[in-house]
Amino acid sequence: MFTWIVILIFLALGWHLGRPELKALSQKWFRRQKWIGSLQTKQRAVKLYEDPQDLDRLKKEFKPASDLVKRFEQSSLNVVKQRQVNTPDLDIRLCHVAYWVAEALARGQKAPSSALMTYLSSHFGVAFPIPFIVHLRQNLFEDCSSFLFKFEESLNEAFDLGAPAYRIGFAELTLEDERITVALIQPIYLSVNPFSRHVLGDMGLIIYGESLEMLPLEAWMTRPDGTAQLIPLQRNGSYFSLQLKDRERGIYHIEIMGEGPHGPVVCLNTVVYRSINSPQEFILTEGQMPSRFNWINRRRLYRLINESRELVGQKGLPASRVLQSIAQGYAQEMAELGFASHTSPKGERLNHRTESLKGKAENIFENLAVGVNIDEVHEKLMSSPAHRAAILDAEVTHVGVGICVKKHLVFGVEVFSLMNRPLRLTEDRAELYRLIQRYRREEGQGRLPHEARLEAAALSVARSLVSGECKPHEVNQHAQHFLDQGSNEEGLGLIEVFICQINRVENLPKGEVWLQDQVKSFGVGLAQGASHEPYWAVCVLRLQDQGQKRGLSILKD
Repeated sequence: MFTWIVILIFLALGWHLGRPELKALSQKWFRRQKWIGSLQTKQRAVKLYEDPQDLDRLKKEFKPASDLVKRFEQSSLNVVKQRQVNTPDLDIRLCHVAYWVAEALARGQKAPSSALMTYLSSHFGVAFPIPFIVHLRQNLFEDCSSFLFKFEESLNEAFDLGAPAYRIGFAELTLEDERITVALIQPIYLSVNPFSRHVLGDMGLIIYGESLEMLPLEAWMTRPDGTAQLIPLQRNGSYFSLQLKDRERGIYHIEIMGEGPHGPVVCLNTVVYRSINSPQEFILTEGQMPSRFNWINRRRLYRLINESRELVGQKGLPASRVLQSIAQGYAQEMAELGFASHTSPKGERLNHRTESLKGKAENIFENLAVGVNIDEVHEKLMSSPAHRAAILDAEVTHVGVGICVKKHLVFGVEVFSLMNRPLRLTEDRAELYRLIQRYRREEGQGRLPHEARLEAAALSVARSLVSGECKPHEVNQHAQHFLDQGSNEEGLGLIEVFICQINRVENLPKGEVWLQDQVKSFGVGLAQGASHEPYWAVCVLRLQDQGQKRGLSILKD
């Protein structure tokens, strides 16, 4: 009886947490690495850009069935006619990569992640990312209409990116009474000149080429120690060049990002091996399936982010509800509308989504990816040097993550930001005084004295604004009441109260309130609610007119 009670409790717990978690627990007990695929000897270390004969050899090895070529050509032609664009070029190297994917699928594995695809395609001299992988496993006697429909749908999605050129590769593998068909679609933004993926000793490496469109470009690199950094990119019109100057032995991940019509796009993503051999086999540990509960998925991605930061010596990031709301809203929008871009179909970009953070946050970054589970979403972002740099950035202070699972796909969004730090009252107030005096000095004004009574009034107003006891339109009455309360000293006359919310003292708006000629003295106060909220900065100024008791307030956004 006791055994059955324990079993029922265990099953109820698994249902409460989401059944995938129960499965993940059993996988953790019996964890084992699974081979996702391997390169044959003839395909090892293929250097297409070093020896043109390599490409000729691959062309001879690849002999697709004529009916397969005809089907793909017809499907591509249907999309091209409908959209009135150029026909995608067939790339033999992509066909070899597609065949490798088909072999992996034949062994019962899932389609490889984009990170593994990058490492694999590098062996065939493919330096451009492959964002669209279409595959279908079906009975040998079924027609190919369903696969061709999926291919045309993905081709339309690729054309939506607005790339100037496209390449495709495909392969078909027959296994007993089953047929596995794979197609790869690759948007092309750059024309890259030959370069080697293997660099020996202290040899330099220069990657140069031409942008097919005049896109703004920037280059990123992940070093062997795991750190990501921006590297210089030389531009001369549409031509570009970058140089790998690092001499450390290991694997380098180089990426060129461009600003496309729908936001940032990855134009080049390649792996370079310095003084080491490239791997002959790829190992993939199956990731945990997404849960039925989004808060569990968000918690997992949040944990993966902080674990990655801790590996390189960075502090973990606290979660921000504001950033999480932005990220979750955009993840749901991508899942519902079926797109993955920094610009929504409505034309909204990151600056529109974070408009509420204006003046309260700086250095806002957005990462997004689509995968089959949370681990793959994180892996995709970490394999991209530019996205990796945002995750490991030492300057950001908060993060918000959004996850939406739809049609067996996980849409993930990460928003990072440099938000305010905890208030240090004494130091920040002193800095605020120095800043106001500097503003006056720059405008040719004399030094302005400060008074303890005005400072106490400003601090009282700031704390009341944080607690909610005082509303912004009531600050003058509150300051005047504080000054009059229990005071036997001479009246201060006309006062003026300036209030604003800032996320850093140095972001205090310049304005003209403390540059007025009639200002005689002033006092400042700062107060903050929770550590992730902006400061309330209050400045109480005494004017030269001593005969009045009324005040004015100025509220700055």
